[in-house]
Amino acid sequence: MDIFNRQLAIVSEYELLYKPIEGGMKENPTPHTPVETPLDTLERINGLKEAFTELKEDMQHELDAMNSRLIVPATDAKDSIQALKKTIKKREDRKVRHATRIRLLRLQMADQYTSWTTSVTRAGLRN
Repeated sequence: MDIFNRQLAIVSEYELLYKPIEGGMKENPTPHTPVETPLDTLERINGLKEAFTELKEDMQHELDAMNSRLIVPATDAKDSIQALKKTIKKREDRKVRHATRIRLLRLQMADQYTSWTTSVTRAGLRN
């Protein structure tokens, strides 16, 4: 919508530039006599301003409709995906922790087995 506001501001500047100057015309210290802006130019500026105002209003309705049909559902989908990503990340972290625990348990069991076989061998109970 910023572009439409800028267009309207430009047309407002044209309007200010070409509108007749009021007051201060009685005492003109220079020999120059000001010429009034032709009426067709003022009418074109007013028509341009009306066209840009109408365009801005029409586009605002279109943008609002687009926002409700596209932007809001896309934002909702993005939020849903974020929740799913968080759940998947937690699940992956749990899998890694579980695998680490299993590896540690296997190492502990291997150490215990090694200790047991060493004890049995020392005791002479093993062949």
